Amino acid sequence: MTAMARISLDSQSSPVRDAVNDRYRRLLGTGLDPINALAHQPQVLEAYVDLHKRLAKWDTVEYELKELAVMAAAVRVGCAWCVDYGYWTAVMQGIPAAKIEAVPVWRDSDLFGDLERQVLGYAEAMSETPPAVSDDMVADLLRHLTEAQLVELTMLIAIENQRARINAALGLTAQGFKEQCQITIE
Repeated sequence: MTAMARISLDSQSSPVRDAVNDRYRRLLGTGLDPINALAHQPQVLEAYVDLHKRLAKWDTVEYELKELAVMAAAVRVGCAWCVDYGYWTAVMQGIPAAKIEAVPVWRDSDLFGDLERQVLGYAEAMSETPPAVSDDMVADLLRHLTEAQLVELTMLIAIENQRARINAALGLTAQGFKEQCQITIE
């Protein structure tokens, strides 16, 4: 699945790269292509991993809303790796697969409530170039979210944009995580 990468994914061993890849090999049977790509510059990788450890501790926004926002941003930017990995993450945390699969067509789906629709629209608007967030959009979100929640949601969407653009620039494609969620009936 890594045939499209624009740089080698055989980066030099480092404690951070090896620790992250060992964890994901246990979970998924493989290391993560973005980790291997970023490991070419160990300081960049360390900052990336540190940021993601910190993100995991943010808890003012409901998990499902965060995952929907991140997936909408990944879809809008067009990051196949992010969508693949995000699908696996969301499904493993109990979000229905049908809901995650409906994110690209959320406007036509009845699977999302009003707040979810506002979050999906906000994530898409933030992911446009230039961003297309409006005052009304933020005002609508603030009817349901605190300012702290809006800031957290905004930062998560911005970070997903960063991840998606890094992965796209480096030519990283899906690694097949979504298929690990599928149930095969014989």
